[in-house]
Order: sequence, then C-alpha cells, then structure tokens
Amino acid sequence: MSKRTKHLLIAAAALCIVAAVGLTLAFMFKKSEKTNRFVPAEVSCAVREQLDNNEVAGTAAVGGEKADIRVENTGNVKEFIRLRLVSYYVDSSGDIAGTTASQYPNLTLKNGWIAGANHTYYFPYSVEPGEATAILCEPFILGQMQLENGTAVYQVIEVIAEAVQAEPVSAVREAWGVTVTNNTITAAP
Repeated sequence: MSKRTKHLLIAAAALCIVAAVGLTLAFMFKKSEKTNRFVPAEVSCAVREQLDNNEVAGTAAVGGEKADIRVENTGNVKEFIRLRLVSYYVDSSGDIAGTTASQYPNLTLKNGWIAGANHTYYFPYSVEPGEATAILCEPFILGQMQLENGTAVYQVIEVIAEAVQAEPVSAVREAWGVTVTNNTITAAP
C-alpha cells in the first residue's frame, strides 16, 4: 500500500471519528421545547356580605343590618365551602371589649345551608371557580349594649370562610368529617 493511500485512509478515518463525535455531542445537547400543561389546584375563597345595604370587606363592620352573606370561589377548582361565625363586641375605637359575653343571632338559614357545631355552616353543593354560594341566611341586626361603666359597645359578627377541593369527595369527608351523598353534603358534625 502506498504512502498516499495510507494517508487518505487515515484522513478518512479521522474525518469519520470527528463526524461521529460531533453527531454524538449534538444529540446529547439537543434542547427540546416542551410546554408543561399541568396547572396545580388552587383552593381559595372570599366572603361577600352587606352591612346596611353596602358591600363590606374585613372584620371591622359594626352595627346595623348584616345581609347577603355568601362566599365566592376564587380558586381554580370546584370547592365545598363552610362558614364560621365569630361574635364579639368592640368599643367606639374598635378595641375589643373582652369582658362582654358573645351573643349570636338566631339565624334563619336559606338555600340548603346546613348548621354544624360551634356556629359553623356548610353549603351543601360544590361551587365552580368564579361562582358564589347562595345567601346563608335572612338579614339580622348587629346588637349594641352599654357596659356597667357606661361605655357603649357594638357587636361584630366576623364571617370566616374555608374551602376544600370538591374532587375527590374523600377530601371534604376527611377534612371536615361531613357526610357526602351524591356529591352533596347531607350532614355536618
């Protein structure tokens, strides 16, 4: 074999090795564009209520007629929703009058709401994202009273909402201990 043929064979072999290494590196470092379409569940809710026919937010609403208590599903999945009412009195500065016993109104529930223990109320149906529960109860008047020292105090009924994803149904059963039949809460603890 001539020197020239040997050099051509060596050059061809080297070229094949370089091409193989380049192809291997290109394959190893190849980037593919994939879009993750998974959206994690977000469970959240917000209380909507009126005091003296005005929409209110927060817990500082005192005195007057409380009405149209409902909860909006602000998450991205169907939710079961419950409310807990907390009653206390505040003075004219908004400071809690801790020595005054809490009073709760006798609620006339509406729209299938179910009363549970400790002033907790369960909406029986799951609520779609962006939708709201039906109204909890008939309007009621927040009280006011005078302490023995003459200080006027005003009742606050704080509405605290909680939500649990509706699917799987076992989530709400385990979280709240409720009975669920045909995707509807039928009994509360």
